Amino acid sequence: MMGYTPAQKASIEHVDGPLLISAGAGSGKTFTLTRRIAWALTPGSAGEGRAFVDDIDQVLAITFTEKAAREIKARVRSTLRQEGLVEQALKVDAAWISTIHGMCSRILKEHALSLGMDPSFSLVGDQEQRDLRAACIEEAIGAENELLDDGRFGGLMRAFGARGEESSVQGMLTRMLDVASGLMEGLGAFELGPVPFAAPRLAMELKAAYEETLAIVESCLAETRKPGVTLTAAQAGCTTAVEELDALVEGECSHESLLSWLAGSFGPAKRGSEAYKAAVDALRQARAHAAGECEAACARPHAEALLALAREVEERYQERLRERGALDLDGLLRTVLRAFREHPDMAAAYADRFKLVMVDEFQDTNQLQVDMISYLVGEREQRLCTVGDAQQSIYAFRGADVSVYEEHKARMRSKEVGALDVRLDANFRSHAAILAFAECIFKQEDVFGAGFLHLDAGRDESRVKAPYRGSAPRIDIVEVDGEKGVGADDRADFAAEAIAERFEQLRADGHEPRDMVLLLGTMSRSVRYAEVLRAHGFDCVITGGSTFASFPEVRTVGALLNALANPADTQSLFAVLTSEVFGLSANDLVDLSTKRDEDGLPRRRSLTEGLCAAAEEGFGSLLLQNAVRTLKRAYARVGTARPSAVVAGVLRDSGVLLRYERAGAQGAAQAANVLKAVRLIEDYESDGSGISRVARSFERFVTECGKDKPGALTSSARNYVQIMTVHASKGLEFPIVALADCWKVPSRDTSGCLLVKHARGTVFCSLRPAKAAPEIRKIESAFELEESATPLFERLAQERSASGYREVLKRFIAQESLEERRRCLYVAVTRASEALIPVFTERTAPLVEDLSTALCGDGDFPEREGRLDYGGPELARFTRVVVTAEERDAYRRAQSERGNARADFAVPVYEDAVPFRPVPWRMVGADLCSYSSLSEAKANVFEGSGERAEEDAAVDALSLPVEEGARSLAEGYAPSPFSLDDEESWDEIAASIAQDADRATDLGSAFHLIAQHAVEARREGAPLDWPSTGRVDAIARACGVTADQRLRLEAALHRWFASNTALRAASYARMRAEVPFCTEVEGQRNDGDGDEGMQPFFLEGEIDLLCENGSDRPALVVDYKTGGKADEPRERLQEKHALQAQCYALAVLREGYPSAELRFVRVEQEDAVCPGQPQEVMYRFEQADIPRLEKVVRETRRAARTKGRPGAS
Repeated sequence: MMGYTPAQKASIEHVDGPLLISAGAGSGKTFTLTRRIAWALTPGSAGEGRAFVDDIDQVLAITFTEKAAREIKARVRSTLRQEGLVEQALKVDAAWISTIHGMCSRILKEHALSLGMDPSFSLVGDQEQRDLRAACIEEAIGAENELLDDGRFGGLMRAFGARGEESSVQGMLTRMLDVASGLMEGLGAFELGPVPFAAPRLAMELKAAYEETLAIVESCLAETRKPGVTLTAAQAGCTTAVEELDALVEGECSHESLLSWLAGSFGPAKRGSEAYKAAVDALRQARAHAAGECEAACARPHAEALLALAREVEERYQERLRERGALDLDGLLRTVLRAFREHPDMAAAYADRFKLVMVDEFQDTNQLQVDMISYLVGEREQRLCTVGDAQQSIYAFRGADVSVYEEHKARMRSKEVGALDVRLDANFRSHAAILAFAECIFKQEDVFGAGFLHLDAGRDESRVKAPYRGSAPRIDIVEVDGEKGVGADDRADFAAEAIAERFEQLRADGHEPRDMVLLLGTMSRSVRYAEVLRAHGFDCVITGGSTFASFPEVRTVGALLNALANPADTQSLFAVLTSEVFGLSANDLVDLSTKRDEDGLPRRRSLTEGLCAAAEEGFGSLLLQNAVRTLKRAYARVGTARPSAVVAGVLRDSGVLLRYERAGAQGAAQAANVLKAVRLIEDYESDGSGISRVARSFERFVTECGKDKPGALTSSARNYVQIMTVHASKGLEFPIVALADCWKVPSRDTSGCLLVKHARGTVFCSLRPAKAAPEIRKIESAFELEESATPLFERLAQERSASGYREVLKRFIAQESLEERRRCLYVAVTRASEALIPVFTERTAPLVEDLSTALCGDGDFPEREGRLDYGGPELARFTRVVVTAEERDAYRRAQSERGNARADFAVPVYEDAVPFRPVPWRMVGADLCSYSSLSEAKANVFEGSGERAEEDAAVDALSLPVEEGARSLAEGYAPSPFSLDDEESWDEIAASIAQDADRATDLGSAFHLIAQHAVEARREGAPLDWPSTGRVDAIARACGVTADQRLRLEAALHRWFASNTALRAASYARMRAEVPFCTEVEGQRNDGDGDEGMQPFFLEGEIDLLCENGSDRPALVVDYKTGGKADEPRERLQEKHALQAQCYALAVLREGYPSAELRFVRVEQEDAVCPGQPQEVMYRFEQADIPRLEKVVRETRRAARTKGRPGAS
């Protein structure tokens, strides 16, 4: 036990009994934990030469992150090898060292069968959970609930709006469900607070308050010879108020009518004698109380409806998880805890399973996790060791509850448990100056107070790898102030300049950029800080805390997807053309958007038209030509290649990846983000979705979710400044730390309509109306909560009025937010090992006041510059920068000039590029044919007269041409770029088909569109069902369906959706409507017998409905047929559809499906054998049939070509 501090030695050797370790920042807790595990396995740890644990399988170590678990495993393995315990070292990978979720997953998989679960259950990650929950919320809200006049939730939707801001129903549901997910009781833990007082009671209380005020006013008037305007007005106003309140009480007094009265009622001015002022104060409180109660009463039904809707959403969400055979992370914990409670035998098996249970970062746990762990640690926690530091609890937004940790410490220290209480209070990371500065701020009574964990400087200065070389003091504080008119963003710009200047000096003093980090409390200005640092010559990367979707390059990828899916989306196209991908100038955009008419006059045109013209005419700058060439190639691949491949091709061909490579660290970060975006697109297309659907999914991710971490490319030569949030820095250390934007307390948690706060197993909620008269808000603002020594948490349970409850809750949330923000600042300060640069721009911010009182007492910071004593080895330097309006304007001009300076823009040069020549598109060319063109060759066989039946014409109507080279049903499928929810889009599709009378019959077109809509709109796992009557009406109307045809259409729809084939189709894992294909058919050489040789050609078409369970399982193909005759012999029908069946089968089997079943459903003809079912013609083909199918298609193709030659008979 050489080389340990006394506290470390005590922690390591105490294995037989409960242990409470309070581990300060940089105190070597991971080292201590790993040594404790090794010691427990070492002979002699249990006395008499015995080891306390026989095998590492008897040790359970729970960490906060997977990274921490891997680190502990690596250290334990190394330590065991050093101690000669090689056999145990080999078992480390299988040891119970993991996150709590990893432990629970392992337990569930071992007992899944006995619990009635599938052992192969999957886990839903955070982002997937958010996506799935958002989808369930969207389902529950519905498309038009804001317009409903009835229903359970119509009033809620109208009052708050279905979607949009945080105070919309969507936003409030998301917030409630986020909180509920971490609780065993879920939404059952939510409390809405006291029921508001009745309106008549409030009116009577108001009347009494006005009467009391009136009495004081009249007393003051009696004592005054010359009454002023204030008293006279007060007398008249109070008298009128009393009379009006009497009338209100005698009538139908409601909360709404009382609110309306308050909005226009008299509120006396607070000017006069002390007695009068006191009376006015009392009246204002009464008015504020009444207004708050009335608002709470008006919102109460909405709050109850919101809670009921949240329960419905949660039920939908859990059902979706069950359908997937999945659990989310919180559900994983609840499932194991429930299993322990309901299966005593299972709980007993784990009660003595482990001899050593250690939990790291215990300050970041919640009650659910504590309850889970309690089943594993024995009676009175005899086998439990927890490690934590309340000063570093900063994850409340993830459900962590520091009060749970405080209660845990109290229990461990109690006589009942009697845990050994050890403090690891030697910091091996930071210089004494950093530790002294932290203590100066946080030991203040109003900050951490008596609970502050003092840290001694424990490092050996002679062994520091990167000692401080700076010429400035280690603590260098900067305040940026401004004259009137200099705003917050302007001050932030100068704060960034101050940080950059100090980093520059440190670099000149010998520090590398890799030594420096900028920690931010919020990332809203992170890009601006990065720009300033780069302007000063620093490579700079935003490495953590920023949401992935917030980066411009990620949004550019989304715009590119939208533009590729819909070329008419000029807004997205503009974003791509002006982004770093192509970098077009204003002149380029003018060239694209301007054309000359016959008279030579300039006329506007769309960007899409301009690109087509540039491709044909070859005009424009080198940048424009690069954009045209790249996008032309990309559009040619849409529908034939995977969306991710098309996007990756644009990124490659445009040269943007090359430019990123040349841009140093920032370019590497941008490249990592765009490549991560491409991987995300790959995920969205994995189910076979086309580019339009992938684009919608990606856009939804960017706008609604996108809380992933930024992408990262590893580099062995990292030498750049990092920018990250304080939360992202937890567990890390840096020689030099600058702090900014971390001094204010966010107010959004207390300013919204919905207040939500979880504390000690209860979720306290309060809802106020979204809209209120300004006068009401002003009245409410006068409410003052009575001061009390009772803790706010206890006051919440004691409060009897709804208005008081909301005010207590608001103050409780504000207090908790302030304390959390202080802990964040402590974590930020203790990340520094050598020097600290705190920078602030608002002196009134709460944490700046903490800094001011710590360094200046009751005084103030120096006017300009000065030195401040914080108890460290040297004085801190303080600098105050005052920004004038002139300096602000000059800085803005300089920034504008800097922004206009264009950097080199590398563009790939293709020396062997073939000039583009426009070629007219032909549906059936020398190397491309469709089923409909082949069917012409056999028209005399199938139809007799050569005229095609209505059902075949309908097939042709939906067999639209596909892009050249389409070869895969999985890659080539690209749904319509129109939004599924856009009614006008479906009208436009239907109208465009209806206009082509030569290619479609009215009824057939309408049926196909309605069937397609049903497939597209179907929820996963749901049966096929026809769209709403309104949708059917719209499609029928657009397709020109007559009254007689409408009856036929409805009969056909009923017959199809009630058919066994529709039911069977819905049982497949994937259903896709209108699936285009283009498959190559091998040619045939001239064999000398007189037959003409044939070159390879492509067979194209579109399948009405494709159903499959994966490419290794049989596929089902459905083709709808309208028209026909009821008395057609089955043999003729079998022959009639044979060619189409063989063409479709060849395309499907070429995709690797082992077999294909094809069903031609005659939706207008009832099956004589099975009434109510449509007639069906069925075929089945297997892989072995491919050569025969190719031969049939080839011969039919030859016959079609021969028939079309001049002189052919």
